[in-house]
Amino acid sequence: DLYPSEDWNFVLGEASCEDGCAALSFGHYEPLSFMSTEISDNEEKNTSLSIHNQTVVEQGTQNDADESHKLNSFISHELGHVFGLTHCTFFSCAMNESSSITEAESQPLVVCPVCLRKLQLALGFEVQSRY
Repeated sequence: DLYPSEDWNFVLGEASCEDGCAALSFGHYEPLSFMSTEISDNEEKNTSLSIHNQTVVEQGTQNDADESHKLNSFISHELGHVFGLTHCTFFSCAMNESSSITEAESQPLVVCPVCLRKLQLALGFEVQSRY
């Protein structure tokens, strides 16, 4: 996990417009991290792992789609920072700040009109040709 400061409870990524780079942590999205870790007996734990793996295989498409959406959401957010965007307070936007993992996972994949205009000015693209 990333902890740039002792008073931060989590960081999914850090990005720098000046350096044009980002560091992302995928630790919160490890599929096995959703398993219960409170099982004390190894045999029960191995059984739980087998059941979990079978469930993932049977429902792989939905699990993959959910994980993909979560990853794309926070990658989009960090790329916005690389392109010079700050946290958005205007609308529901990919650049909204998150104070929890759940909040971060629920962010939309798209930027709001205000941030879209900022991106247009920074990158010099035509909005109509992009949509």
